[in-house]
Amino acid sequence: MKIALFLCLMLLLPGCRNEPASPPPVESNWTAMGTFATVALPSAERSRLEQADAIARRAIAEVEAEISTFMPASPVSQLNQTAGSGENIPLPPHLVAVFDLSQSAFSASSGAFDPTVGPLMQVWGFRSSSAPIRLPADELLQAAASIVGWDKIVRSGDLARLARPDMRLDFGAVGKGYGVDVAFARLQAAGWQDLMVNLGGNLRCSGAARPGRHGWLVAVRDPFLPYGRGSVGTLPLSDGLATATSGRYEKYVEIGGRRYAHIIDPRNGQPVAGMAQVTVVARTAAEADVLSTSLFVLGIGEGCAMLRQYPGSMALFVPDAPEGAEPQAFATAEFAALLQVDQLWRGRVSTLPPGSGGETGREGSAPGLNSSGPPRR
Repeated sequence: MKIALFLCLMLLLPGCRNEPASPPPVESNWTAMGTFATVALPSAERSRLEQADAIARRAIAEVEAEISTFMPASPVSQLNQTAGSGENIPLPPHLVAVFDLSQSAFSASSGAFDPTVGPLMQVWGFRSSSAPIRLPADELLQAAASIVGWDKIVRSGDLARLARPDMRLDFGAVGKGYGVDVAFARLQAAGWQDLMVNLGGNLRCSGAARPGRHGWLVAVRDPFLPYGRGSVGTLPLSDGLATATSGRYEKYVEIGGRRYAHIIDPRNGQPVAGMAQVTVVARTAAEADVLSTSLFVLGIGEGCAMLRQYPGSMALFVPDAPEGAEPQAFATAEFAALLQVDQLWRGRVSTLPPGSGGETGREGSAPGLNSSGPPRR
């Protein structure tokens, strides 16, 4: 669950940063896809909040019914239940869209983004009620890795099947972003221009939160502080821009006194080490969702290469810091231009060389950076 992005308190507290008090946005909250969901509108739209809430709830519920692994009757659950049987399962429209998004991300990331990673998650204890007491044995990792791989999905048009027994699909790294996009599009089609949709930290914004302001201020969590206790800075988002964050603090298992992050590199079967957090701003919430996970796995160098395949996207990388060292962050040029850095992080956010992010559309590696970014710690 991505919870590192939250509406900045400047939207809620009068007088923050010496700005004049004005009515805060109104919002509706509920739970969906195992996390929190929010629709927020300017205060003047209070009378229409119930209508917006109904539209967004219905849209996200439709998506969840097609892609959930927790609903036994969902097509994804049917794919998982029939893995290796040779039975083809029909893909409804939302699932087709999520399949296409995942295929593109799998290719663009050279396999770092892979919704079939579930068996490796299981071996590492992320799908168990109790944490493992020792590292998984090599033979278990090899057995799990043998049934992981998007290329092991057999698809023909709107039909698909999982080729190997015990394969498992889980669209947790794209589904929430896609759900935000569907709700956002329907709200805009119904006439809303000033709005924010948030599903588990996957946000998409349009217009402004308050009269006379530009955009919606969204805070980027400081990964080295407890949730809500500090931020790297704030992002003023509008014009349909979306954002998502992946962080090592979200879920982890502790084995032998060491924490292992829940984000697994499907290419080697190991939890990703060395990265604390990655935040992405993109044209759609689905793109931000897949990119934040993929870039967390890839690191700065390879991550920037993938980013360039998604025009208009930008990212902030926050590597782990050695004990006692001052944390640093690395932003693509457009992200650095957008980010309003908080006092604590001033002087600690470096801008990556021009062309590092998705703003250029050029191919190649970020100058001066290897595929793993700063040294892994």
